Amino acid sequence: MTEFRGRGDSSEVFPLSFKEYLSAFDKGKEDVFNDYLLYGGLPYTLTLATHEEKAAYLSSLFTEIYFKDIEERYSIEKEYVLEALVDSIYSSVGSLSNIKRLADSINSSLSLKAGSQVSNNTIASYLSYAEDAFLLSAARRYDVRGKKYFESQKKYYATDLGLRNARLNFRQIEQPHLMENAIYIYLKQKGFLVDVEVIEKSRVNENGKSERVKYEIDFAVNKGMYQYYIQSAYSLESDEKKRKELYPFSITGNLFKKIVVTRHELMPHYDENGIFHIGIEDFLLGDYLSG
Repeated sequence: MTEFRGRGDSSEVFPLSFKEYLSAFDKGKEDVFNDYLLYGGLPYTLTLATHEEKAAYLSSLFTEIYFKDIEERYSIEKEYVLEALVDSIYSSVGSLSNIKRLADSINSSLSLKAGSQVSNNTIASYLSYAEDAFLLSAARRYDVRGKKYFESQKKYYATDLGLRNARLNFRQIEQPHLMENAIYIYLKQKGFLVDVEVIEKSRVNENGKSERVKYEIDFAVNKGMYQYYIQSAYSLESDEKKRKELYPFSITGNLFKKIVVTRHELMPHYDENGIFHIGIEDFLLGDYLSG
């Protein structure tokens, strides 16, 4: 169980998909989806009956397997920094971050003074260790107009929601963030390359001055000839929220299929602008992405 990295050829094995998870239950998909957001897709959780049993199992994986394996494999001396780093990222899944910002956050949260502070290089190394152990996964930020990656900025996600929630003692259960993370996991399970798309556009501000504004699409995904833009939007109830989530699609300058995934959508449909709207459960259960 502790060999996260093979000594030869290796394949990446993901937690259960929502479709696989749902097949183990004889109840409605919405109730099961709430459980999936809470406990993730590690198969053994399906054998446990109570929240306390599931929480204890998921929490034990960190102390008995994940952290111990990383610490021993890389001879880590500052295990408390590794733990604080994972906690920090789990607390802000789906947020753009960089090495310096993470280092500053860790030094502040641990009250480390000059001379004992964690360096950017240490944070970069610990991040790579956590990714190799499949605790974290990163989506790089891509500039569509400049056709280049922002190497310094990435979005980090948990590879399993149950692990993330247990590590945070089930205190930060914000469905919009968990939903976005669930979409990311699904896209990786499907074998897509997943980036964060950034588009810069000029506009005139309220003072009549021109300014450059950056617009973001949560996921720009591709696999071979198949390419999609996907926004995760918990709700599109207000006009302002619709504009914020849908406007970036209109300025991409390409013909990728555009999808917006919401928490509750009565029926999958295309709007007048050719954007496909679908609820999260149907998206994860259906076969809406080729490739």
